[in-house]
Amino acid sequence: MNKLFQNEISEKALKDIAGGDMSGLQILYENFARLLFSVAYTLTGQRETAEDVLQDTFLKVAENAASYKHRENGSVKAWLATICRNLSLDSLRKTVPLVELNDNLHIGDTAINIDSDLAFFDLLSPLGTDEKEIIILRFSWGLKHAEIAKILNLSPQNVRQKFKRAVDKLKHNERQV
Repeated sequence: MNKLFQNEISEKALKDIAGGDMSGLQILYENFARLLFSVAYTLTGQRETAEDVLQDTFLKVAENAASYKHRENGSVKAWLATICRNLSLDSLRKTVPLVELNDNLHIGDTAINIDSDLAFFDLLSPLGTDEKEIIILRFSWGLKHAEIAKILNLSPQNVRQKFKRAVDKLKHNERQV
């Protein structure tokens, strides 16, 4: 689906939700649930937690649909990703001491049945959390560096550097396998 058309449909769904018509949630869910689950799973490393975060994301969207503004929040996709990321990090803060977050957050060999996305997650396992997020947002979501920078509260230059570093790590790992 054309990105512009997808964003128009998503913005209309948000307006419907803000007006009390919750059928817009179904449209958003159908278009973004898989991608949001990827973000939540990458950050939390646990299927159950990622499913909870996904559900909480759509509850938060239902509550805050009226606050979405295209110029301030970017695309609907970026806005949803920001909500999902924040809820994922909140979930981690409740269970993992912040100091351990970067050392212990990895996907590992956990067997989770969600199509072929697991191969992608396994490929990302050598990367740090920021690098995983950037790769997923760039390749899975197709977001530009500037949009990713807004979501992650980083400068676009920093995102470009981390993206290049992550791609270099992935290439290096691929040669070793």
